[in-house]
Amino acid sequence: MAHVTVIAKVVGDNTGIVAEIPVILTDYGPLMPLVRYIMAIKYVRSASTITKIAQSVGLLLDYMDANHDCYDDPRELFAGFVQRLYTGTVSDDGQDPSGLYWNGRTPSVVRQMVMQLSAFSDWMAKEQDTQPFNPWRQATHAEEMLAWAAWHHKRDRAFLAHT
Repeated sequence: MAHVTVIAKVVGDNTGIVAEIPVILTDYGPLMPLVRYIMAIKYVRSASTITKIAQSVGLLLDYMDANHDCYDDPRELFAGFVQRLYTGTVSDDGQDPSGLYWNGRTPSVVRQMVMQLSAFSDWMAKEQDTQPFNPWRQATHAEEMLAWAAWHHKRDRAFLAHT
């Protein structure tokens, strides 16, 4: 599914106040769940964050278009997408059968993109009664113990821990 991202003027209510937001246009028209999500968070997120959300959704759409025949489960598709964000899509010999030609991204950028896409997916699951891409799960006892150990280590090693 080919798409393009444009800055559109959107009127949210009868006051006539216009909001300029990034909108993804597909072959089937604007991606309305994303438009509604951005309108819902417009005043609690910065303009750069909203732009990055639209870019992340666009990358996910590109990946879905290039790999639609490889996955049956949306969660597996999302996991493959995240893996390709880390590694990129170009092989060592410079080939990319998917046609995406992505370079790998840094872990902090990938984490930010995954958090943004997860928040959008969670919102969409709540609003449209669908399954989220990256659902929350209860941590195991071992994961809880590791998290506590990491928190204590970070606190004890802090520069001003003695205060």
